[in-house]
Amino acid sequence: MAFSNTLFVLFVSFLTFCGADQTLIEKELTGRTVYISKIKLNWNDAFDYCIRNGLTFAKIKSAEENTELSEKLKTVIRTEEFQVWIGGIEHHQDSSFRWVSDSQPITNKLGYKYTNWNTGEPTNYQNNEYCLEILFRKEDGKWNDFPCSARHHFKNLQKVKMNLHLAIILFVSYFTLITATDLIEKELSDCKKIFISKAELTWFQALDFCTEQNLTLLSIKSARENDEVTKAVRAEVHLPDTKKSHIWLGGIRYDQDKDFRWISDGTTVTKTVYINWYQGEPNGGRYQKEFCMELYFKTPAGQWNDDICTAKHHFICQEKK
Repeated sequence: MAFSNTLFVLFVSFLTFCGADQTLIEKELTGRTVYISKIKLNWNDAFDYCIRNGLTFAKIKSAEENTELSEKLKTVIRTEEFQVWIGGIEHHQDSSFRWVSDSQPITNKLGYKYTNWNTGEPTNYQNNEYCLEILFRKEDGKWNDFPCSARHHFKNLQKVKMNLHLAIILFVSYFTLITATDLIEKELSDCKKIFISKAELTWFQALDFCTEQNLTLLSIKSARENDEVTKAVRAEVHLPDTKKSHIWLGGIRYDQDKDFRWISDGTTVTKTVYINWYQGEPNGGRYQKEFCMELYFKTPAGQWNDDICTAKHHFICQEKK
């Protein structure tokens, strides 16, 4: 469903939020703390903002949580605004919505049963609504799909950002599937440190894990760096069949018509000096469901490929800039 109003932004972090901006307004939820600040962003920029600050988008798992959050937002956002981003995304019109924090389907009946869609939603209006929002005021916390970019909301960002709001939820704890001991530290020739995982996770799980270690998924900006990373992976990770082996990198695109971007700094991959896609890639796959970037160990090894984000691969973290 399309709306003409501006959107606020909702984030979730699995880390302690140290050094928070003094403009943040703190509100308590059951087991969580909500901070409201004066920032407005579209979904994509908000996602980048989260990652650069060690955060990830929120997911809502119960009716009680949804209601409590909606009521807290009403006490802070006192204008007529009623839309707030939450952490669900549909990668293209034929796929289901997923929580970006762990890539789990929102409609999954095994553990993620709660949904709160508004009547008739999601509609993917004009084939352009891939991101999830909560209508916290007018529709009592119902969910709606909405265009991820919504650029018209932000054309005067520098002039109006101090009058807008951003909600950030911080989780007290987060269950990780692996530990820091599952990372192998290597130093490249330019002193850049990378951390190769011995375990396999989905792309979003890998991103969350890197973030929890105060790291981020790896971006590769030169042929030398790509070659060194490829050699390091071969030396440290057992790849039983190198023709079919894949290693997650920090590139992602949000729908089939958008360029890949490096999650570490938000730059568009095609606009950087170095790219190394395998011949014919990225192609989106047979059903246009490949939105995450991997290092491809198919001859010649070390080229890039797009893959479905829910596949489980080894991955590489890097230090944040």
